[in-house]
Amino acid sequence: MEDGKPVWAPHPADGFQLGTIVDIGADSLSIEPLKQKGKVSDL
Repeated sequence: MEDGKPVWAPHPADGFQLGTIVDIGADSLSIEPLKQKGKVSDL
C-alpha cells in the first residue's frame, strides 16, 4: 500500500500535517512529518 507518496495525517496543533508512512501496525500507523524529519507520530 505505501509507495512513498505523502499522506495527510491529523495533528493536534496544526489540524493536519503532510507526512510519509513509516510503519503499518495492526490498528495503527506511524507517520513521519515532512517538515520535521525524524519525528514519528503514531495514529
